[in-house]
Amino acid sequence: MSRILTLLFLGLAFLSSGVDARAQSITQDLSDTLNAQDAVVVDGRIVSADRLMSAYEAVDFRPIWTTERGLSPAGLALRDALTLADTHGLNTLEYEALWPRDSNRLSVEFGVSDVFLTLAHHLHGGRTSASISSPDIVIARKAVDAGATFQRIANGESPDRVLRDLAPQSRQYRALRDMLGGYRRLAADGGWQPVSGGETLKPDMVADRVVEVRQNLMSRGYGGLDLVDELDHYDARLVATIRHFQARHGLEADGIVGKMTIAAMNVPADERVNQIALNMERWRWLPSSLGRDHILVNQASFTLYGVRNGQTDMTMDVVVGKPYHKTPIFSDRIRYVEFNPTWTIPTSIARRTYLPKLKSNPGYFDQNGYRIYAGWGANAARINPFSIDWSRETSGRFDYKIVQDPGPKNALGRVKFMFPNDFAVYLHDTPARSLFARTSRAFSSGCVRLHRPLEFAEYVLRNDGWSRGRVDNVIAGRRTQRVDLSESLPVHLTYFTAWIDPNGMPRFYPDIYDRDSIVDRVLRGAV
Repeated sequence: MSRILTLLFLGLAFLSSGVDARAQSITQDLSDTLNAQDAVVVDGRIVSADRLMSAYEAVDFRPIWTTERGLSPAGLALRDALTLADTHGLNTLEYEALWPRDSNRLSVEFGVSDVFLTLAHHLHGGRTSASISSPDIVIARKAVDAGATFQRIANGESPDRVLRDLAPQSRQYRALRDMLGGYRRLAADGGWQPVSGGETLKPDMVADRVVEVRQNLMSRGYGGLDLVDELDHYDARLVATIRHFQARHGLEADGIVGKMTIAAMNVPADERVNQIALNMERWRWLPSSLGRDHILVNQASFTLYGVRNGQTDMTMDVVVGKPYHKTPIFSDRIRYVEFNPTWTIPTSIARRTYLPKLKSNPGYFDQNGYRIYAGWGANAARINPFSIDWSRETSGRFDYKIVQDPGPKNALGRVKFMFPNDFAVYLHDTPARSLFARTSRAFSSGCVRLHRPLEFAEYVLRNDGWSRGRVDNVIAGRRTQRVDLSESLPVHLTYFTAWIDPNGMPRFYPDIYDRDSIVDRVLRGAV
């Protein structure tokens, strides 16, 4: 009996040594290949060795996705998890097309790693680059820690879970993902019937097109619109529904169905699906953490959000840049507040806007608290605007510096909030208060103007012991005063044309800067 057990033990030991030898062999092959080559070729596709090196170094060059018999449990799970891409507005087919077809184990191992890292990077930092549509978008691309992700999978975590954790975790992103599924179902069911063009529909009118309006809105989930005797009558219930629809689409909620309202109603469900997907992409561009306390400005909705302890506790209307002076997209930190600021007019604005004023009425500057200096040097002399023959000056050689003193007419208002940046934009007050009555508020030269700036000053300085009374006292003193924040506050200038409001209601906003189209095309592989 002991002889049999000895032979059995020796046999198992032999088998074990064979398995160990094969495991050591593939590990050695992985290490040798990545250390010797700049790239590996999988199905004719070149994969960077540097990209794979940090991943496999973290797991001591052990294979993750394959065994000697084929795909490992992790490899099989990843193949099933590729459908995750669709739920995030990406295209599962793109990643399935990358799946290796070679039978060589080394090629399969590297190929599956490339698929995993490609999807991981897209979920974490975006499939597109933040700067693809404009040089005024400067969000740095987030990198995936390949080694850490491979370690998690080597320790038994599912690829699906690891990939989900790499995607944005914000409530807004998760809500958009849920909305994406809902609108895809709407599109699959045929969407909604378009509304014919024609005369503007006003309350109490009777027209055949009113029936089309009802049908369009009912297809979106609005209820009770068919519980009337006269479907062609534009009654009070329908007016209220239209106002709700208009508010959700960034339109003036006047209850009148004109060209802009009909245009919004006629955007197909498929286009809304794409719009949601590209806005999810924009969330992937942003930092993984926006900050427990932070400020977020959504330029497309002309809204500022204040977040404290992870909860939105302030919203405020804002004015953003004109379409030809777009407010940029980037993240920074508010470092100081300046009360009763002066305004030094940027040269580009001085040439374009203020030189014509000087030519027509030099007295305008004294009347509105402007000082003009002979140049930009520290010792430049102040000049009398009437002493210059402005008709001889051209925008190509305008080297004067113009400074506006603090006061009620100052273009920056009573306070500005500074996060020094290459675009020279910031948040500030404005004397042009009437603009906040508009629904669409793209009127500035790039900076963000605040509807309630003094309330915002108290909000930003709350951790430094400031009250509204203290803010008001400093303003009343009319002396320029800088206040540094004891802890800088993250601020994110963003652009989302699809948003979920606090009631869970989807909102779509006009693409005022025409930034959606190129992101949409890149996501769909059209460029």
